[in-house]
Amino acid sequence: MFRITASIMLAAYAAFVAPPATNAFVTPNLQSSRCSSNTNKSQLYSDSGSMEEIEFRIYPDGRVTEVVRGVKGENCEKITEAINNQLGNVVASQPTEEMYEQEVVIESTIQEKADGGWDGASSW
Repeated sequence: MFRITASIMLAAYAAFVAPPATNAFVTPNLQSSRCSSNTNKSQLYSDSGSMEEIEFRIYPDGRVTEVVRGVKGENCEKITEAINNQLGNVVASQPTEEMYEQEVVIESTIQEKADGGWDGASSW
């Protein structure tokens, strides 16, 4: 898991943060509650079934921060590599506490016996 800060092109900034050209499709509540940053969350699920989440924050100055949650170990770098290449210049990258955790894998084997009887079972 990593927290990554990247700078992006002005066009991407305009697409995500710039106010709409008209207010025709913007509700009054949205007009009055404009934020200084835009947050987009994407939820993914790993092979182990745990939820993974990537949060992007796009700031008015064009910076983008990316926070990955739910990924243990160094897999975060692999997951976000393609995204970071598209975002542009990665300015900083710092691991979170999940980077130092290891994913726990539990395997269980169930055996079904053909006789199905209670032979050899103890009774009270």
